[in-house]
Amino acid sequence: MTRPDDQNLLEGLRDLFSVLDPMPPDLVLHSQFAVDLDQLDLAVAVPAHEARLAGVRSRARTRLVSFDAPAMTVTVELRLRDDGTTRVDGWLTPPQDRTVELRTEHGSTTARALRGRFVFDAVVPGLAQIQVHDTDGGAVVTPAIVL
Repeated sequence: MTRPDDQNLLEGLRDLFSVLDPMPPDLVLHSQFAVDLDQLDLAVAVPAHEARLAGVRSRARTRLVSFDAPAMTVTVELRLRDDGTTRVDGWLTPPQDRTVELRTEHGSTTARALRGRFVFDAVVPGLAQIQVHDTDGGAVVTPAIVL
């Protein structure tokens, strides 16, 4: 049982940390992409490289992001289109045929990687995560990125 003085102190600490270190506004959204690694057969890819590419003939904003996992590297080019959507061009190294899932806050969609190449066209900007499904039920999953 807490005493009134203890309760006032705890409320004061809560208020202090709400101002000094508030909860990030997108914490709930990021939590939706959390994966229970103990219950799934997957490998987590780690960010390896990110670069912003300058458009030579266009105003398109482009980023190139790579993720390394034990069995493969997942590289995606994110190109912001004039209509506000993002085109996601991806490559698996080594090249392989796989099902690739793009999970976003708006839903999930799949594409087939043929010889390692896959495309998601006109993706609504926001938080996204890529899962590459293996033929034996395993998967490689990237951390969440912002499109």
